[in-house]
Amino acid sequence: MPRTSDQHLRINGRAVVLTSARRPQRENEYFLCPPVSGGEVRVETLKGMFSADAVCAAAFSVANAREIKERCVVMTECSGAAGIVPVVVETDTLKVTAVLPVPNVEKKRDSLFVSFPGVTCVVSCRDGMFESSASPALLVLRDSNCEKIRMWFQASPEEMPTELSSSGLAAAASAIDLAGSMPDGVAEYGVGMSGGTAEVGVSMRGGLLAGLSICSSVSLEENE
Repeated sequence: MPRTSDQHLRINGRAVVLTSARRPQRENEYFLCPPVSGGEVRVETLKGMFSADAVCAAAFSVANAREIKERCVVMTECSGAAGIVPVVVETDTLKVTAVLPVPNVEKKRDSLFVSFPGVTCVVSCRDGMFESSASPALLVLRDSNCEKIRMWFQASPEEMPTELSSSGLAAAASAIDLAGSMPDGVAEYGVGMSGGTAEVGVSMRGGLLAGLSICSSVSLEENE
């Protein structure tokens, strides 16, 4: 039975749950707990995986609880990430922008492996051509311009993948894959998903990823 203390939000149209009463039991459930590294809020995820959706949800929750109406920055901690993730919250426009840790990027045959702490995004342009990952993975299928991507969460190679309506990390990984064929510089990509569109900022320097951010749409729902 859902607890009345739970907060139900949607990040790019995907339902997530914030709770301070229990450890996460599902991939879309996040545990709010006291910060340990000097941040303002800490959020923990299933299997300790870093999550862009988790940091966006937690930061929005803090700003909303404080009834902050103007643009603000919430310093957020997330399981898996060693440092603090700055998150810009705009409660009036319901937009949240997170500066993500720069992942390790490696090309393997027809797939790009984008490794964030605790989870790897495996991006492919060819349906059914995913390479395997030993860690929890987001399998991402993108079109040529990232106008519409599909994604599946796979907890382990032995488990069947579960399709997701949206994922901030999947959107970020898709934009990184697209940016690999672009000149150096900073570019923004609108990545379309069935849940909604996320704006991903990618900075490339010397052909390598140098910076990454994602702007997500967020809404706070009544407890279910």
